[in-house]
Amino acid sequence: MMLSAMGRPVWRFLLVLSLILPGAAAQSPRDADPMKLITAIYRTYRIDNTPVVPNVYSRRLQALIDTDAKNTPPGDAGTIDWDVYVDGSNWELSNLKITLVARSDSGATVQASFDNFGKPRKLLFLLLREEGKWR
Repeated sequence: MMLSAMGRPVWRFLLVLSLILPGAAAQSPRDADPMKLITAIYRTYRIDNTPVVPNVYSRRLQALIDTDAKNTPPGDAGTIDWDVYVDGSNWELSNLKITLVARSDSGATVQASFDNFGKPRKLLFLLLREEGKWR
């Protein structure tokens, strides 16, 4: 998955992404549909309150995350110092709406709009299909 956070540098979200566990798992229902993938990610913020969904990034993005982690001194935050999914460091999400903007066989754009601590946010997620799974 590649991300375009309106007005925010893409590199900033690598901190959050470095928490994702590496490795491939069997395809889950979320892997088969771009809307289900983004919905599963936001579910962790709203219901579970543990924002980690493994194996959601494209190989290219995961390589960037891994490189950033490798080049970050121990104890430092890395390139990204905020959570890309909530457009901030903390969250209190409401009015979440996930919309499919575009989809083809190989790519999709999904928009998440929500309020975080009462402030409206809109994020676009650019997904691609790798080995039959949306990332």
